[in-house]
Amino acid sequence: MKIIKLNSKNSNSFLNEVISVFKNGGLVVYPTETCYGAGVLATDENAIKKLLKYKKRPSGKAISIAVSSREMAGNYVELNKTAESVYKKFLPGPVTVISKSKGIVANGIESEFNTLGVRIPKFPLILQIINKLNLPITATSANSSGKKTPYRIEDILENLSENQKELVDLIIDAGELPKNPPSTVVDTTRESMQVLREGDLNFSQNSILVKNEEEMHSLGENLVKKNKTVITKRGLVVLLNAELGAGKTQFVKGVAKELGIME
Repeated sequence: MKIIKLNSKNSNSFLNEVISVFKNGGLVVYPTETCYGAGVLATDENAIKKLLKYKKRPSGKAISIAVSSREMAGNYVELNKTAESVYKKFLPGPVTVISKSKGIVANGIESEFNTLGVRIPKFPLILQIINKLNLPITATSANSSGKKTPYRIEDILENLSENQKELVDLIIDAGELPKNPPSTVVDTTRESMQVLREGDLNFSQNSILVKNEEEMHSLGENLVKKNKTVITKRGLVVLLNAELGAGKTQFVKGVAKELGIME
């Protein structure tokens, strides 16, 4: 494991070294505008296996990718009008946009629904690295699953086993990062955008226009996805106030489907 101390004067001097580590299947811990991330080439299957082992994360749990532009994102995911609007208004920045994947990234990082989260980091060095690679890197936090959000390199190293440390090839240490919340995660796979995780940017809406049964069904599914932790720990009460035929049953069917209730 090598640690490079980043400062305003040396950000270009080690760029080629970082690129070489990525191209050789290495794992790099790098700074972002939210926290420290763990990156490998998103198109290298062996590197993805290494990352999952480092994170102690089961396969099948989606991992986002970082790209340098909307155009680059379009090579890996399908961008509908909703996604295009989010990219134009909020990126680069702390937003992860979920879209339908084109199946080009390595196995192990798409969701079970064949969707993929995409970020454009607002951190010049990382954008430089991605541009020079001309390939996406993974954009997941550098902490082991379940451990504290890493704003310092010490936050990471203190919570890793020796075996995990051996999997890290390079650390870019930018000192203590501002304690910003994680990225806001939005699902743009349907016409109505859904916020799956609130971050620094607030997308909350007072109302959502639902046009048909399928969208009402999706609304129920997304409610469960967004609140899975709350539901597991203490349950969730939803109050429905609507006339006959407004779509309450379709909403409940969506909830039941996401909970795995087949009756």
